[in-house]
Amino acid sequence: MGIRRYLYISDTKIDIWLPQVPSASTKKITAQLGFNIGILSGKLEAQGDAKTAPADRVSKCQVLEKYILEKEGVGSPESANEWIAGTVQARVLMFPKYSAVLFISPLLAKTLFLTGSSRHLIGASSMVEITPQSFPSFGSSVVEMLGRMAEKQVTFQTPTDIEWAVESTVTRLGDPAWVRTLRTFEEATEQPVQRVAFLATKLLPPYQLNQGGQYEVYSPLFVESID
Repeated sequence: MGIRRYLYISDTKIDIWLPQVPSASTKKITAQLGFNIGILSGKLEAQGDAKTAPADRVSKCQVLEKYILEKEGVGSPESANEWIAGTVQARVLMFPKYSAVLFISPLLAKTLFLTGSSRHLIGASSMVEITPQSFPSFGSSVVEMLGRMAEKQVTFQTPTDIEWAVESTVTRLGDPAWVRTLRTFEEATEQPVQRVAFLATKLLPPYQLNQGGQYEVYSPLFVESID
């Protein structure tokens, strides 16, 4: 495998999930990858606006990636599995003020949104920062809530719960506030498209749009550029 150009690695997921991987599995995977198992000890600190990913960060991510791919029944981006992985064309929007980032990928039957905390971005030079003027009045609350959910600080069971939490006065006619906010981002065309690979876990149940199509929101362990 060649050099991997990571755009995003979730340190939070690594800190929570890697210790749960059985020691026999970590020993086997680190041997396969050629890593010293000692690099897996210790908690990762948020990298902020770091332009490169430290070796231990990448190594931990790759060990966890391999374990998930082997054990979790990972599906393709078009599937509705709890875990999905693959390669897609995506536009990247970042919201540093709200500690959130979105990778938006229109697929055949749905639009896929990969959302996470902007603290875990490795490089941001080619990403577009969105200001509050760029989306509806309730959009900042939606973006902040999605970022917090991706960090597992808040967990909701249904999209309706999110609508209520971020904007209790929004009409129930038509699509809810969080869907209308994501549609605004989907329709923004000024952001460049790039080819990315990812591994992500489901954050919200699929939402069937009133006008057809479907939105699915996942939270990535990593996203990498493969152009």
